[in-house]
Amino acid sequence: MFKHFWINTAYLILRNRVWMLLAILLITAFWSYMAATRIKLNHTFGSMLPNSDTLIKIHQDMKNRFGEDGMVMVIGIDDDKLYTVEHFNAWRELGKKIKKINGVDSVFSVAHMYVLAKDDSLKKFYLKPLINKNQLTQTEVDSIEQVIKSYPFFKGLLYNDSSHVSLMTVFINPAKFNSDKRGPVIKEITQIADSYTPLLGAMHYSGMPYIRDTFYHTLQRELKMSLLLAALVTSIIIFIFFKSMRIVLVCLTVVLIGACWSFGTMGLLGYEVSQLMALVPPLMIVIAIPNCIYIITKYHQEYTKSFNKFKSLTLVIHKIGAATFMTNATTALGFATFIITRSDKLVEFGIVASVNVMALFFLSIIILPIVFSYMKPPSVKHTKHLNKKWIEWIIEMLVLLATRKRKIVYISTTCIILLSLWGISKMQITGKITEDLPQHARATQDLIFIENNFGGMVPFEIIINTKKKGQALKESTLKKVNDIQQILQSDSIFSKSLSLADAVKMLNQAFYNGDPEKYQFISKRDRSFLKPYIDNLSKEKSKAGIKGFLDSTETRLRITLNIKDLGTYQLEAVEQKLIPILDSILNPERKSIDSLMLLIEKHNSTTQKDSLIHLLLDENPRVLNALVNIVAAGDSLRELELDANTDLLINNSNTQQLKQAIDETTYDFVFTGISVVYAKGTHYLVVNLLTSLFFAVICISVVMSILFRSFRMVIISLLPNIIPLIITAALMGFFNIPIKPSTILVFSIALGISVDDAIHYLAKYRQELKTGISIRQAAELSIRETGVSMIYTSIVLFFGFSMFTLSEFGGTKALGLLVSITLAVAMLCNLVILPALLMSLDKWVTTKAFQEPYIEIFDEEIDEELSEIIVRKNNEYPNE
Repeated sequence: MFKHFWINTAYLILRNRVWMLLAILLITAFWSYMAATRIKLNHTFGSMLPNSDTLIKIHQDMKNRFGEDGMVMVIGIDDDKLYTVEHFNAWRELGKKIKKINGVDSVFSVAHMYVLAKDDSLKKFYLKPLINKNQLTQTEVDSIEQVIKSYPFFKGLLYNDSSHVSLMTVFINPAKFNSDKRGPVIKEITQIADSYTPLLGAMHYSGMPYIRDTFYHTLQRELKMSLLLAALVTSIIIFIFFKSMRIVLVCLTVVLIGACWSFGTMGLLGYEVSQLMALVPPLMIVIAIPNCIYIITKYHQEYTKSFNKFKSLTLVIHKIGAATFMTNATTALGFATFIITRSDKLVEFGIVASVNVMALFFLSIIILPIVFSYMKPPSVKHTKHLNKKWIEWIIEMLVLLATRKRKIVYISTTCIILLSLWGISKMQITGKITEDLPQHARATQDLIFIENNFGGMVPFEIIINTKKKGQALKESTLKKVNDIQQILQSDSIFSKSLSLADAVKMLNQAFYNGDPEKYQFISKRDRSFLKPYIDNLSKEKSKAGIKGFLDSTETRLRITLNIKDLGTYQLEAVEQKLIPILDSILNPERKSIDSLMLLIEKHNSTTQKDSLIHLLLDENPRVLNALVNIVAAGDSLRELELDANTDLLINNSNTQQLKQAIDETTYDFVFTGISVVYAKGTHYLVVNLLTSLFFAVICISVVMSILFRSFRMVIISLLPNIIPLIITAALMGFFNIPIKPSTILVFSIALGISVDDAIHYLAKYRQELKTGISIRQAAELSIRETGVSMIYTSIVLFFGFSMFTLSEFGGTKALGLLVSITLAVAMLCNLVILPALLMSLDKWVTTKAFQEPYIEIFDEEIDEELSEIIVRKNNEYPNE
């Protein structure tokens, strides 16, 4: 029978203590092996978007066609003596040392420059190093400075002409850096560069490899620190409560085994430890402690009644086994809802967290009773916490508020909710890559320095699709690209952009032996002279660096640049601003074509339609040619016939073919790059997390409706747990804490944990009603009975999550603060607002179905049959 289930479970555990502990030891050894051999730290900015998302496909297509983005690290110096012989030689020497580091492909700076030169005998261009000596004289440095500044291409790219700031760009090998064997390449670069600080001044580092490496090493420190702090804080609090180092060690054993299992789960499933996943082990430590407190407190309560260790441990498992199981289940459910987000990182987090929360239940319900069965019974000193004066005073204050000050409670709650709604309206979403790094961190400060002098440092790409082979190489197309670059250059949020248009202008300057006035497009007069040079160059496109700007089909062009680290909405605003500008440059005839097409589709008269099509084709020869090709469908004779007779073409075509011709002659463009993918990923994630929160509410409601058999009771019990979430959201709005992946987790985590208090309280309340006392008396007694454990666990959770505020990651810090506040408010709501609502709506919520549950989850009553079973098994149990 089910009522015997937990007593039989207790008997099974206590009669097989050695085998149970041995099984846990073996499982822990297995998880430890998985963690030690298979777990890896994440060192990439994994996208939160699913792989099926269009933006991910566009970004991957860009990398396949043009190469990896975000693999350039920059070193900036502010040195007004750079062009003195000592400083220039040192800058050159630094670059040569960095170039020798394993994982560095090349170095580029004013001291490591290559310029295009021509070989008239071979009719070829080639890259020529500007400097061929290791040590230069001052005269040579002065000459080099003049040459550098005669190339407009390098202005804004390697130096800022309005300041003394210069850049060294270090190209990192993507294959090595993105692999597990990348080595300490960034550390070696910074160590070598910092050694030149006494001469060249402070070094400023940035670029995605440096930012990624900073996150990686910060994550390593965080993981160790968070585990240590979680264990330390919870140990101190448990010792304060129970005054026993033995209990502290027992609890630490449970939580550390739980943390080990969580690491092992990650290793077994092949999940990397990201910033998000690194939260799981310390979360397990914090979440495990309430289980320990409930079980230990109940054990002490039972022991003070019977002074029989075995009977007390049996009753603990019997009375609160189901309640502890269900509270862990609701917490796990809060994490499990992340699985529906379709974001790989969140799905992984949800799986590992939910599985290990349930594992914590089994660890605590097995290890604690077994260990206590071997230990000496609790002394008077250890059970004094059951009668602490300060706890009794707090409980009486809560009872007073819930029973006699209900109007004040309702009015105050209403005012707080209204104020919170105003705060919620101030909430903002951010998608900044460096958002979680502290403002005082070197990576953050250096990024600001580089942005102020050279624009952005986060890759932003524009891919233009001309749709016709060879069209990307036409001068008309390149001039449009150049016009776009001029627009981008006028905006300070962008760095200098690079494209094939720059390469063409450099070719022209090289043909004229470096004349800065010739940094322009090739004139008609010079095309015939340059043709053999360009023909030879086209045979070696990859060597000339053109591959990074032109795809192999010669239909797509890439404009590559960097943008400042902007939030999701800011970047979206930039894109919306650029779209009409770029469209007007690439497709200047689009507006008139669209207007004519609307008229063509609107008119029913064939004559009027034909007249409008004539006008459209006459004004747009490219559309005409495309339509001829579509209608002729490869028939060269028919193509000549249609091309010579527009009326014949119109008569043999239809509107759909005309639209196809217009589409083929229209340039398409997309924005991509790490900045776009990360920002859109954040927005996607927030939307999906809100969806998961909604599902969490629904799922928890279903579970509670099964437990309490009353939908009305579910509504009443959820309300006190929704209010803390509203208050937390308001605090985020008032204190400018943005919505981002780390902070949005607060709501699902807090809801899953805070509902535990409601389950404990309502289970006790239902049990008290069975004795025949009034609703008011039942509510008061339930506060007094469950209040101690709820306050203890809330204190542990508050300080446990507070330790996350010591994190270096801004998001983790905010998560710790917000969850701590949310759970503290939730505890008050469940001990004040929930009882007040039960008393105010007594007849409406306290139905007969509520008093007759499917499952009794908090059973204090022991009938004669169960009592006999306990006595019989107690007699069978050997005395310790």
